[in-house]
Amino acid sequence: MYQVWNNKEAGSDKIIALDDQAIHKGNPRPEALHGALTSVNNQRIPKGFFRIPYTYIREVHLQEGKDYVQVFFGKDSEEHIRIKDDLKRQAFFDALKDALPGAVYSREEYSAWKSAKKAIIATLVVSVLFAIVLDTAIRLERDDFYGVQFFIVLFFAGLGVRNVILLFGSLISIGLISTIIKIKNRPVIQLLEVKK
Repeated sequence: MYQVWNNKEAGSDKIIALDDQAIHKGNPRPEALHGALTSVNNQRIPKGFFRIPYTYIREVHLQEGKDYVQVFFGKDSEEHIRIKDDLKRQAFFDALKDALPGAVYSREEYSAWKSAKKAIIATLVVSVLFAIVLDTAIRLERDDFYGVQFFIVLFFAGLGVRNVILLFGSLISIGLISTIIKIKNRPVIQLLEVKK
């Protein structure tokens, strides 16, 4: 088996090849691209191409929404095979599924927590900051301010209670909407796990 992908999209690896033993990828300079592609098409991998032997590969991940295939190899190494085109990326993954000896295929959907964790944490941090700033703003308007505050808290509290509520209410709303969207649109990961 020998397959070659030539990617012209910006941000993609220019040439990717699969042979019987390894993944090869290279990004030759524009003036050397044609010669490198001709060599690869003739099953001669040019010097300077990155090579991952199949025997080193532990896992391969293809996640919806990502423009790369993630290859885990060795003890703790990983490489991104960047392919912007969805169909080419899926075709590469499918070819790798057939090429990897002992590969077990599975599909996983992120849990609600895993898919929305960052949005939830950001919303909680903004909510805590909102409570502190709102309390400080209320005390400033009543001339009941005492103690030491951080500059950032005083800056936002100085905007006034109404503006603090509008600003932080908007930020918290954005965080909640983002959380809901991420929970509803949980990504699916296609996995290849190599059993050795």
